[in-house]
Amino acid sequence: MNKLIPILLLTSLLFAYCNNDRKETVNFFTNYQEGIRIAAEKDQPILLIFAAYASPTGKTLGFLYAPGLKTVLEQYVCILLMTDDRKLAANGQTKGTINAEIQKSYGYNTQPCLLKLTPDLQPIGIPGGYMKSEQELLEFLETRD
Repeated sequence: MNKLIPILLLTSLLFAYCNNDRKETVNFFTNYQEGIRIAAEKDQPILLIFAAYASPTGKTLGFLYAPGLKTVLEQYVCILLMTDDRKLAANGQTKGTINAEIQKSYGYNTQPCLLKLTPDLQPIGIPGGYMKSEQELLEFLETRD
C-alpha cells in the first residue's frame, strides 16, 4: 500500500503538468459561426480544422498543442470542428452532422482537414491534411500563398 501512494502522486503530478501545457496553448473555437465572427472583428485569418475523434490520424491534432506552435497559431482565429461529435445541437441534429455539412460546403470530406481562410472566408493556399511532424505543420501554417 505504501508503494502505491508515491505512484499515484507521481501520476497526478504528470497529469496536471500535461493539462497545464494545453492551457498554455491557443483557444480553439468549436462553434463555426462564433469563430468566423471573431475573425471578421479582428480582421485575422482563420485556421479551420475538421477532425474526428475516431480518426487514426489524431497525431496531427496533437501537434496543435505544441508550445512551439503557439506563436504561429495566435496569428489565426482557430476553429476546430469535430465531424463525429454526437452531442445534440439546438436543432436536434448532432454537432458532428452540422460540422460535416460545413466541411462539405468547402468541398472536402477527409479528416483531418486544415483550411487557411481570409476573414471573409476566401481560401489561402492549399488545404492541409495529415501531418507527420510539428515542423511539417509549422511550414503549412507559415505558408500564405
